[in-house]
Parts: sequence; C-alpha cells; structure tokens
Amino acid sequence: MMDVKEAEAIIEGLAGLFESNPAAAELAAVFLQYDSAGRSPHDQLPNLDSRYRTFVEQVPAVIFMAFLDRGISEAFVSPHIESVLGFSQREWLDDPVRWYRQIHPEDKERWSLEAARMLFSGDPLRSEYRVIARDGHVVWFQCEAKMVRDERGHPWFIHGLAVDITELKETQARLEEAHEEIRNRAHELEFANLKLKVQIAEREAAEKIAKDSEERFRLLVDGVKEYAIFMLDPDGNVISWNRGAERLKGYAADEIIGKHFSKFYSEEDIRRRIPAEGLRIAQREGRFEAEGWRVRKNGSKFWANVLITALTDNTGRLHGFAKLVRDMTEQKSIREKLQESERLAAMGTTAAVFAHEIGNPLNAISTSLQLLQLELCKTSDNALLKETLDMVLKEIYSLGYLLNDFRSLARPQQPQQLNLRPISLVQLVSELVISQLSIFAQHRIVVRQDLAPDLPLVMADSRKLKQALLNLCNNAVEAMTEGGTLTIRGHQFAGLVSLDIVDTGVGIPDDFDVFQLFKTTKDRGTGLGLAIVRQIISAYGGTISYRSELGKGTTFTISLPGGSDEASPQFINS
Repeated sequence: MMDVKEAEAIIEGLAGLFESNPAAAELAAVFLQYDSAGRSPHDQLPNLDSRYRTFVEQVPAVIFMAFLDRGISEAFVSPHIESVLGFSQREWLDDPVRWYRQIHPEDKERWSLEAARMLFSGDPLRSEYRVIARDGHVVWFQCEAKMVRDERGHPWFIHGLAVDITELKETQARLEEAHEEIRNRAHELEFANLKLKVQIAEREAAEKIAKDSEERFRLLVDGVKEYAIFMLDPDGNVISWNRGAERLKGYAADEIIGKHFSKFYSEEDIRRRIPAEGLRIAQREGRFEAEGWRVRKNGSKFWANVLITALTDNTGRLHGFAKLVRDMTEQKSIREKLQESERLAAMGTTAAVFAHEIGNPLNAISTSLQLLQLELCKTSDNALLKETLDMVLKEIYSLGYLLNDFRSLARPQQPQQLNLRPISLVQLVSELVISQLSIFAQHRIVVRQDLAPDLPLVMADSRKLKQALLNLCNNAVEAMTEGGTLTIRGHQFAGLVSLDIVDTGVGIPDDFDVFQLFKTTKDRGTGLGLAIVRQIISAYGGTISYRSELGKGTTFTISLPGGSDEASPQFINS
C-alpha cells in the first residue's frame, strides 16, 4: 500500500495550492483510504465489456476513469487522447500525473481548487481550461467529472468526459474582433454571445455501484446531456437512447427505441435517401460526418452536427452504429452573421466609390439632355430625334435607379438610426398583400397567408421591413410567369420569428448565388435588390436564406430575433 510520502510526491503539482493550508495531508489521505485485506471481489474493477468499450472509445471526446482507493492511478482513458493531445493511451496511463503536468500554467491553480473541491465535497467538477499538447500547441477542454464512492462511503474512483472546444474558443475570438471592426466602420451589429452550454445533468446517486463495466459505461454515456448519443442496429433502428438524446430530440426512450432513425429527418431528406446514404458510407468507410437540419418530436428544427460510426468486431462483422448528434443552431447563426457582416462591408465600400464617381457626371448628362429635349420641343418636329432622345433619357433614368440602389448599400443604417418599433408581422404582411392585390390579380397569382395570430412582435423599422418583403414578393411574382401560388408563412423556434416567402415559379439553379452583386435571373434586373434586402434584415440582427428546386419553386426565409409584447424604452427613444 502506498504511504503518505509517496502520495504527496505524486500530487506535488498541487503543492502551490496548499502552501499555507494543511489540507495537503488530508488530500493524500483521500487517495490512501484503501485496505487491501478488507476488499471484497465486488470492490475490484470488472473487465470492460468489449461492446461498450468499442462504443465509448469511438466517441470523439476524451473519456477517463481514475482510481482513488489504491493511490493515484489511471484506470482508463479513451484513444481520443492521442488524436487531441498526441499522447498514446499507454503513455497517458503510465504517468499518473500526466494530466496535471500538461495543464496550462495559467489554469493550474484554478483547476487545482476545483479538483480539491470535488474530492472534499463530492460535488461534480465542471470546468473549462487549457492543456498543452505533445507538440506544444494549446487545446481548450470542457471537462465534467464525478467522484464515485464505494459501498462503505469511501472514495473509489473518478470518471468523466473532456470535450475539445478549441475551435469554439477561436471562433468566439474571431467574432469579437469582427464585431468591433464592423461597429467602427458602418453600424453596430449585435452579435449574440457565443456560449457552448455543455451541461451534464445531475444524476441521482446510485444506491450501490454497478457490479459490471456495462452498467458503469452506460451511466457515463447516459449522463452526457449536451450530446445525443445513441446506438442503431445494422438496419438503422434505435436500440439505446441517452438523456442528451431525449433533451435534444424530445423523445423519451420508450417512445423511440425500436423505431427507425429516419424519424429525425425531414420528408425531403427521406425522399433523397439521406439517412440510408449516411449508414452506407459509415459502413464502407467506418464513419460518416455531416451537418444539416434535423426534426424534433414537436416538429421544430435544429441545425445538427452528426457523426455516425460503424461498430464492427475483429472479423469485420457489422453489429450496428453509434451516433452522436450535437445542436449547432446557435453556432450556425453566428457564422452566418459574421459572413453577412463581411459581405456588407465589402458591398458598402464598392457602392460608395461607384455612386460618387458615376453619379455626378450622370446628373450633368441627364440635365443637359432634358434641356435639349425642351429646346427640341420648341424648335423641331423631328420625330426620330425626339424618340431617340426619349430612349436615351429612359436609359439614363434606369442608371439613376441603379445608383440609388448603390447608395442604399453605401449607407447602411445603424440600429439607433432606424425607426425601431415593435412590429406585428401578421399586420405588416396583411397590409402588404392588400396593397398589391391588383398586381397579383394581373399576373394570375393566388396569395395564401399562414401566420399564427400570436406570433411574437419583432423590433424593426416598419417601412424598411415592408420594402424588403415587397422586394421578395415582387421577385416571386416575376418568377411565376404563367401564374401560380404565393404563400407567406410565419413561425417561431429557438427565439427567432421567421417568415417564409414561397413561390411556385421556375426556381433558381444550384450554382447561382442570388445575393452576389449584379447577379440576377431577370432580363432587366440590376442584381442589387436581394443584396439590399439582406442589408435591411442584417440591420435588425436577422438572417435571410433560401432553398430552391428548378421547375418547382423557391422559398426565401427571413429570421428575426423575437421581441416582446411591449416596446423597450430605449428602442422607442431611438
């Protein structure tokens, strides 16, 4: 049995925390509460069941377990440790204080306090900190760990999960820099604070520790609530379901086990055989990773990062699949806002230069031609000359309209410059449809409105928002050259209020970017209208996207932050 001095040498890395505190000896004693003569067979850690070991080892996170009752020793660490930090499982397990040595110097004291608090109080550890990889680069981890006691109440082992959130931290830093730059140049774009809410819910303490590894690993997987982790049989039917899956997708275990996992996909994805294709690729290549919209039990959608891993034995026989799903809706929204801000900055610079260099000479030409037209009316009856002059002036006016669009791009308004008020989208859409009834009738367009009367209000400039919606409706009408149906739907989810403008027109080619300057599918379009719409929506912290199918139609979706039933005082004062 390890003595106190040996234990204190192992935890030497924590010594700085206890310079003026006698708790170092108590901490060593926690690790030494083990009486080999009094242990029962139940107290020995059972062999790990191969099926659950395979499942856990293929989860893209570092899962670990460390003994407390036989000195400081690692019992298990998943192979993902090598892909993240460059150390093999063996190297990691052979060095009992490897983890502490690799913690970033600036995070060691805080981590030591949190680890000590867990050992003394028994509360779970939840922390974010940096670790130095073998090659010297810094990796951010979000770690959740829990101490488990044996039947006599003595500390037995620690188990937990550490997720690499380096990319998320870097993305957060880039977003903060972009926010500052855009606010100084044009307008204040409100970014949502990027927070990865990885919560591991408190589990009721088990009345006795599981006697086999299958139960122990089931508890580990079941405790992860920020990720949906479940298993499929070779045919794609759900055979296990953790609490994270229940929280993310809305199904209880008894509702979904035995059902095919295609229930989480949209009808369109099912028609395109996307679920089956994912399993086929995973079986062929060992894994399949993708992002896309997924559907919850209540019908709402979320943007998911999906990893499917094939589970095979040594003979290559397929036993099923492990699937890990992560909700990336918030991250997707922030990425889109960052891309939107960069696009608007570029458009604004180009538009300002263009409008200035062309506008002045164009005004002079227009004025001269109008004077010439007046003189011709007085002195000449040359019909051909008058017709030619009218045509030239018409083209000049068209150029003037183009410059006005450019000026709109060159002068993006900040939120405090807009006439922001709580707006009812139901009322706004109704007014717009009534004002355009004659145009819809002229083009044989049937208009359908599907907006719930209790849609939340949004903070917006009514005139500007109506301009954006009118532009989208006009585009839809022009796309339905033989008549058709224009549907305007309103819905809400994830704190956003969205409008879908759906037409049954000719559709947009897959390789065509409608938001790019000067790109248009219309014969006489300027290619600026949708760029201006995107600028307007962005000013309210919203996004615009579209999906289209040639010959069937196009759906544009505007998403705005949901407001409240009453206006905020600072918005009214704006």
